[in-house]
Amino acid sequence: MRSKIVECFYHNAQGKIKELGDLKIQYASTNSFIIKSLLRQAEELFIFRAGTAEMILKRLDTEVERPTTEEACFCEKLRKLLKTI
Repeated sequence: MRSKIVECFYHNAQGKIKELGDLKIQYASTNSFIIKSLLRQAEELFIFRAGTAEMILKRLDTEVERPTTEEACFCEKLRKLLKTI
């Protein structure tokens, strides 16, 4: 049985990861110092919270005996994102 914390994290983080990735792609070639700075700050926030994310992913792995395809795909994408930040 999945805990409420994991369920909340799954749905909230999925949207935030996509949004940050979309912003990085959309503004990859910008010359704006402000945009570059804000993107860097957002990435630093992800780095700061990466330990928490990894802890929750471990809980997801142990609490869900057979994850759905969507959940497994999400966890893999999150792990990849955390490694690139």
